[in-house]
Amino acid sequence: MDIPDLEKKLAQCKNDGKEKAEILIKLSKANSKISPEKAIEYGKQALELSTEINDEKVKVKALINIGKIYRSLCDYNKALQYHLKALKIYEIIIDKKGAANCLNNIGIIYRKLSNCDKSLEYFLKALKINKEIKDKKSTTISLYNIGIAYKRLSNYENSLHYHLESCKICEDIGDKKGIAHSYICIGNIYLFLNNDNKALEYYKKSLNMMKATDDKMGIAYSLNNIGIIFKKQKNYDKALEYYSKTLKIFEEIDNKDIGVALSNVGNIHEHLKNYDKALEYHFKALKTFKEIANKWQIARVFPNIARIFTKVNNFKKSHSYLEQGLILAKKINAKDLIRDNYEIFSDLYAKSL
Repeated sequence: MDIPDLEKKLAQCKNDGKEKAEILIKLSKANSKISPEKAIEYGKQALELSTEINDEKVKVKALINIGKIYRSLCDYNKALQYHLKALKIYEIIIDKKGAANCLNNIGIIYRKLSNCDKSLEYFLKALKINKEIKDKKSTTISLYNIGIAYKRLSNYENSLHYHLESCKICEDIGDKKGIAHSYICIGNIYLFLNNDNKALEYYKKSLNMMKATDDKMGIAYSLNNIGIIFKKQKNYDKALEYYSKTLKIFEEIDNKDIGVALSNVGNIHEHLKNYDKALEYHFKALKTFKEIANKWQIARVFPNIARIFTKVNNFKKSHSYLEQGLILAKKINAKDLIRDNYEIFSDLYAKSL
């Protein structure tokens, strides 16, 4: 049912009970992408009405919907607030599936807030429930998210374990999209473990699977990761080719992670000693990540910028960006980024002597 039909139905609804609250929730969902502010207003009306009639099941739907809209607007603190309220209701009405989905959403929000420890805590809770209720599809999602959380915490062995387990279940249930995303994550871990051949093997598998399912975002990530391998092998022309393809797709689909592609193109220009061009791309990436409040990626870009300023002997600016990067990396407990900052600090001091 489209928005005009729902608005007409709302106008014709003569009671202030469950039926009206359900229509308001549908209107909220229908407006979520085209008019988020209007969607939130409809959601709050549904929340108020469901509270008045004391219908917890409708109330929790309203809370989750409002939380999801705030998450799409990158207002993660408000998104968290509504999801935590929803979780309490799921626990009261003993809706295990609803609780597991809510726990997963909360884990994602904490990940967006760069709180890796809290994120992991909620993903593990979701996994426990999903296994209890034997929901294989949701179990794969929990395993996938736990794998990501462990990677952010630089625990690569645990990350690989959970991604492999997720991949196996995806294969068992024939979830091609899930398999493809697992391949990317497994490739990422092998890359961090310096097993380039294994990483490239999984990235190529993911690319083929993404193409088969026409997943443009997945294709972009697969291309990006193959570019990383070529960069590591110092084949910069090939790396730039794959990164440029990634950037083009991200621009086409208006992906919020376009900063990843921008930053990677900047890294290649740095290797080609096009330092002005490299800084241009890194600053574009930084602006993008700040707009979506992605603290982990912001912390990742700071040392990239600092490294280039060190190379052009602008030690003051290099020191400034390293300090910002180190403070943020410590705040979000990103051990690999803390290490990167200290390594560049060492180069900076050696060169400035």
